[in-house]
Amino acid sequence: MPVGEDQFLEEIGKAEDRTVRLVYADWLDEQGDPRGELVRIEEEMRGIPIYSDRYWELKPHRNQLRADCPNEWLAQMEYGTVYEPTFRDIPDGWKERWRLIREFTERWYGIPMPDVGYDEEKIFPDFRWSSISDKPAPPSMLEWIAYANDIPSQERNLLGGFWNCFPRRAIVNDKELPGFTILERVGIDIEFMVHENWLEDPDPPVHEFWGYPADQEEQLEYFLEEETIDQFS
Repeated sequence: MPVGEDQFLEEIGKAEDRTVRLVYADWLDEQGDPRGELVRIEEEMRGIPIYSDRYWELKPHRNQLRADCPNEWLAQMEYGTVYEPTFRDIPDGWKERWRLIREFTERWYGIPMPDVGYDEEKIFPDFRWSSISDKPAPPSMLEWIAYANDIPSQERNLLGGFWNCFPRRAIVNDKELPGFTILERVGIDIEFMVHENWLEDPDPPVHEFWGYPADQEEQLEYFLEEETIDQFS
């Protein structure tokens, strides 16, 4: 007796072993159904790290295939509704960490997020990087700006903590401190500071200045103690 799609979906709903989904993908291929390709991509992506290059190579095509599938079928397959944990492990690289943040933002808030990277001419014309040396801004810092730019302005209130996405971060009361470089956005009274000693670190401690006064000696002591907030601890 030939196996039909309803039987496959029934077995998939009961089976803990996900290999039955790949058998279903073969069956869909035999029927000339493009959903077979989506099933394979979905199952591959479940087994690889979210921060890997391969995951972000597959993601745009997966999203396109999902858009062509009925929502009811996607719900039955739990594609786009049930995920592996985002923060199952935390990588060391700044690029990989930002991929986790981007994926979490998309899953939790429903805001589509592209891979890390940015168009410098489009994103950075309003920013000034005031450095004592000729060293460029750290890549993680620039990626944070790119991340913020990818979030529609009307959605930013949902992400009340999206300013706080640096892995290591501290709030500063007085920016008149020696040895710090400043990244500021024209017209906004929020500035971000990195000490010159850390500029070669791709993911350095970042200090945020909000513009209210404080005792300079207390701030120097604060920096020397390296009281930073680790968002991933």
